Amino acid sequence: MSGAKVVFFTNLDPELRQVVVDKALPGMDVTAAPAAMDDDEKIELVRDADFIMLFPGKISDRVLQAAKKCKLLQLLSAGYDEMNLPLAEDLGIAVANNGGANRVAVAEHTMMLMIACHRRLMTYANDVKAGLWKQEQNRKIDVFELEGRPWESLGWATSANRWRKGPGPLTWNSSISINITRCLQPKRTLLACKPWRWKIF
Repeated sequence: MSGAKVVFFTNLDPELRQVVVDKALPGMDVTAAPAAMDDDEKIELVRDADFIMLFPGKISDRVLQAAKKCKLLQLLSAGYDEMNLPLAEDLGIAVANNGGANRVAVAEHTMMLMIACHRRLMTYANDVKAGLWKQEQNRKIDVFELEGRPWESLGWATSANRWRKGPGPLTWNSSISINITRCLQPKRTLLACKPWRWKIF
């Protein structure tokens, strides 16, 4: 959109804020400012803003009400729990998040945690720090390999889909399979679904 003004409030370091400004499309006027800026200063910036970007996703009602020309409030985070959505709707401002942007990192982190728990990584790391690393000390049958064991993950996040391509379980080294189960309940019931439950049989 030619001549559009974009205001970006963020807690990123100045050099990272500048990266966003430098990536602006031709004809766009992008201003990046600290999220900790006083509301009165923010109001001066948003008065004629067409778009506002937020990271983290938080803006006061006063600032939002002053953005008379704003068409879209873009959050650079998945969460929007600190946004006054009813007010934004009353003001005719659309609100969007970036859900799924970190799905690959989250999927990898989830698998890392599953492996770490199964291999009792923290227990043994703490034992090593405490000097209990010798085989004859504190030794019992509690180490298991993953080969031949199916995994199951229950969740509704898009990161679960990054574990596989196409139907069926993901097979790792032809010996470890991960079955993906997604919660399909209405959104209001998802909190009872425990999104990152997992088990190894």
